[in-house]
Amino acid sequence: MNFKLDKKKLINFLFLLAILLIGANLLIPKVMEKKLYKQKDISGENINKIFLNSVFDFGIKSDWIKAKKNTDKSSDSLIYKYTINVPRDLPISEIIQEIYNNFYPDNLRIVCHEKTIGGANSLSIFLNDKLRLKSIFQYNNDIKRNAGNIALIISNLEALDKSNISKIILSPEAFTAALLPSKKDTELADSLYSNRKQYAVLINDDINEMDFKLKSNFPQNRLGNAISAIIGAYPKSLFFLVDDNSRIYKSKSFPFIKKQLDIRGIKIVLASSILKLTNTKDANKITILAHKTDDGSQISIEISSEKYLSLKPEIYGLIKVGYKFVTPIF
Repeated sequence: MNFKLDKKKLINFLFLLAILLIGANLLIPKVMEKKLYKQKDISGENINKIFLNSVFDFGIKSDWIKAKKNTDKSSDSLIYKYTINVPRDLPISEIIQEIYNNFYPDNLRIVCHEKTIGGANSLSIFLNDKLRLKSIFQYNNDIKRNAGNIALIISNLEALDKSNISKIILSPEAFTAALLPSKKDTELADSLYSNRKQYAVLINDDINEMDFKLKSNFPQNRLGNAISAIIGAYPKSLFFLVDDNSRIYKSKSFPFIKKQLDIRGIKIVLASSILKLTNTKDANKITILAHKTDDGSQISIEISSEKYLSLKPEIYGLIKVGYKFVTPIF
């Protein structure tokens, strides 16, 4: 009896499976057809637009591009031919990779040839086996992107969780972390240095650990011990970033602190001398500040760790158009 019941269930299951397979067989071709239709809908003009936008995203100027439109009316294939001059600081391979990333259809084929090692590259784009766009990328030593140097100083790094701290430390662009003397930030200093990142010591009224604490009413021997402890804990510090609005800076004790740092050849940088990116709603602010370096100069910007993470797309965009993130020089 049980065997007959199981057999009946099996027959019902197979029948249901057959119906599902038939339904899937009818549905899948429609999905495939729709997908292919969308891919074939890309016009030659759209290919040209995506190509040029990819190039302009790297700060390439329009007068560095020579365009020749196909005048053969009998041909529905090649539309544009380009010769694009590229400044030496921009690897052609990065532009080509961006073009690859911005074109996604399976029936679109991109062919690239490097004519000489480290030299000119040709790139051709085919749609349905028809050549739609052809370009030559070549280096030109006489052109230069108008972009300067940005020195980012990231504060409050210790407030993040381990995952986000790792994201920042492993970021490819250069920056300097401002570390408030503490046991936690001492560990951060080691991690930063081992990952080839720079750090500076932040001096303000928020230092709480007794070994590092600086108070205006401390005797000079205690202040001297604290300074020695800080220097010993942060031997690779680029400079000491001093909050010139702090009580310790405005006190009668600071000349003694400054003398201890001067004796050891440690540079003091006042926080007020650095531009601060404090508006958390204005993502364009860093771009506005970056344009101050378009003459090739350098600008130093202090930014919180949280703000830095939120502005990663803008920072990447600045790198693409030629801005360099560097170690600050004061």
